[in-house]
Amino acid sequence: MQALRGSGAGTSIRLQSRNMNPVIQPVRRDCDLVELHRLDPVSYPGLLQSTAHGRYDILFAYPGDSLVLDARGRLQGPGSAPGTPGDFLAALDRWWSGNQAAEPDSSGLPFTGGWFIYLGYELAGQVEPCLRLPAAAPELPVAMATRFRSAVIRDRHRDASWIVAEPGQQELVRRIAADLARLERQPAGPASENPMIAVSEAEPSLYTGAVARILDYIREGDVFQVNLSRQW
Repeated sequence: MQALRGSGAGTSIRLQSRNMNPVIQPVRRDCDLVELHRLDPVSYPGLLQSTAHGRYDILFAYPGDSLVLDARGRLQGPGSAPGTPGDFLAALDRWWSGNQAAEPDSSGLPFTGGWFIYLGYELAGQVEPCLRLPAAAPELPVAMATRFRSAVIRDRHRDASWIVAEPGQQELVRRIAADLARLERQPAGPASENPMIAVSEAEPSLYTGAVARILDYIREGDVFQVNLSRQW
């Protein structure tokens, strides 16, 4: 999952009206984005959280319209004919083109409005129609883009957090601030425990044997790269 930025693929797209700046309001630096999601998962459905040496966490707030390509290939949402086959990337490009910013804002933040996007592997079939891919599982969409005009951002390097929103979206900022205040008033709950799970794997010789076969394929010129995974 990712957000959309600029005129190509990336991490986010900043949207704003011409000659207008996004709404940015500092909040407590230690605001817990995971707990805010738990407080209201419908209003805060998407979290991009950095790990290791990453910098930003982004909790997307108050979703708008969604463009969805389901497992049966039906496209629904802005710019589509409901329930009919369609090109997800072309529809997203049309939707994005009608909302892109005249110029980037100067906030320096990675997101001040845009889309939260999920792309399944099966979407490759629309990019390369010659591929013969397994059928997509019905539980998840093949691709989805949801419009967000606001978010909460945490900067781990600067130890700071902000509510951000597109120009004119002060009401969304007030709603998020109220949710954060409600979260602070709640008593701390017990720490959740990680569930115990059993992990098993195939015999090591199966993996090393596959590596040897891959090296043979490379030497023979059949392939130049193979991604080999192990089932856990």
